[in-house]
Amino acid sequence: FIARYTGIVPAHCMIKHLFAGELRGGNHLAGAIQKRSTLVYCAPNEQESIYHDEFVNLATGHSIFHYVPVVLSGIAHAEGDHRPVIETIAPLVEGRRDLLPMISGTKAFVQPLRTYFTDLGFGRKEIRHETYD
Repeated sequence: FIARYTGIVPAHCMIKHLFAGELRGGNHLAGAIQKRSTLVYCAPNEQESIYHDEFVNLATGHSIFHYVPVVLSGIAHAEGDHRPVIETIAPLVEGRRDLLPMISGTKAFVQPLRTYFTDLGFGRKEIRHETYD
């Protein structure tokens, strides 16, 4: 999952569903989550990172969930510079085909990341995305 600012809401819902058994106090993970899941969450500052504590707790409690918060401040946030995001995800995804990219945010955020994944060899339909503008 890669989400920017309020684009975190759909990702949060999916992650919450994946860990539903654990969140309800069950003793096993929901059947949907068998593989490692990573969330790269981009926000303009730490104070506006909604669900941050929940994601930290999930990552702390589950070795199959990895949480990577990214603060996009200053020029990178104002001009939509995607280099910090791509630099963050590059070591997580390069050379891998065993993942399902899911990107959520504005079209200006999603489109360059979709291009990045297609340049890595992913087909357009292999890249899931949600835009809200």
